[in-house]
Amino acid sequence: MLTHISFGKGQKTLAILIPTKDMDRELLIEYYVKPLEIQGIQRESIVVFNLEQNHNKKTPNTLIKAWLKALQKSVEGLHIENVLVCDSDYFKVLARVTKSDPHWGYPMRDTLWLGNITAFVCLNYRALFFNPAGQKKIDFSLKAVANHMLNKGSVFDIVLKDCTYPADEASILRELEVHLPMAEALTCDIEAYSLKVDKAGLASISFGYDKHKQVSFHIGQNQVIRF
Repeated sequence: MLTHISFGKGQKTLAILIPTKDMDRELLIEYYVKPLEIQGIQRESIVVFNLEQNHNKKTPNTLIKAWLKALQKSVEGLHIENVLVCDSDYFKVLARVTKSDPHWGYPMRDTLWLGNITAFVCLNYRALFFNPAGQKKIDFSLKAVANHMLNKGSVFDIVLKDCTYPADEASILRELEVHLPMAEALTCDIEAYSLKVDKAGLASISFGYDKHKQVSFHIGQNQVIRF
């Protein structure tokens, strides 16, 4: 039977979908609602719906699709446009993908429900009972959905405020002499001209001093590269 948990009166903007056995109000508040509140999402705007599972073996896609079809009426009836799916099997069917891992943090808009629904994958809090390190994945998903709902951009956005692209050896040396000794940590990225071994060749190299500063320059021979 389809059930839900609400956290106050008001317009609902986010639906959290989680297996029926994990519909525990206090734990849902601890792992999802409070962290979202801290990021600016009001708890009154959140509703949780249950997901039916086959407890004896893997939940078949036929059951998942049937449950999602029934759930769709409730979600659309409340004019909810964002869903956080805390079950990888349901997420894969809803988002119409074969794997969930490559889609962590990404807003999936081409869903089974069509319309204006945007889906995000998230870890079920139950997984933390076996592996507490999974908290980072929950935090990442919650930040992704909060950023999306508050129009703060993607969690993958990196704002580069200080970028330099020296073109000659003297300029390159000067940049490295100034910045490298000051860097507490350094990220290096080397690009090639091709993924094919016989055509690759070194094209450029970039050094990142922090998430806002970098220097990139051409190191290829007899080829032109544009940054």
